Amino acid sequence: MGLSADLVDETRLFTALSLLTECLDSELIAANGPNRCWHGMWPGQAYPSFGSLMACTSDCGVSWVQVMSLYPSAQFPLPDQAQATRCASPMAMEVRLGVARCLPRARDREANPDPQVTFDSIRLSMSDERAMKRAVLCCLPERAKTNADMRSLDVSLGAWTPIELGAGVTGGTWRAYIG
Repeated sequence: MGLSADLVDETRLFTALSLLTECLDSELIAANGPNRCWHGMWPGQAYPSFGSLMACTSDCGVSWVQVMSLYPSAQFPLPDQAQATRCASPMAMEVRLGVARCLPRARDREANPDPQVTFDSIRLSMSDERAMKRAVLCCLPERAKTNADMRSLDVSLGAWTPIELGAGVTGGTWRAYIG
């Protein structure tokens, strides 16, 4: 799909989203976890496909950043009341960062995975959680300082939640707010 060269871009929040995607990648690499099969921005509110993880034969993962909502916000991170919004109102966005990894599986006739494999999986999930937090609170503000339009960027971290095991993967997502 080719986009028109004269497309009018939303520069501030889109730049922040791009930087956050780069930050997540670099923080996950710095955390020394296993490789990921896919990393990038993801549209919509659904998770990206975990299909590449279903036949896990080696350590792998999927990581993403997606916009969950955009809203006017004169007092970040709170949304403005509908009657108070104006054309020039500053905007904020809620984003979701996620990392999904292979779910530990039982071997042979065992009912549950080996306890050490489960321990390692939880340890990796917590390392990924830390990398996501660092991407939002450390890396993004630092990279924003180098962009004149981004120097006044505000960030706020919401809650981390695990991905439901019914998805066949393990991992979690962080909600973050950028304005």
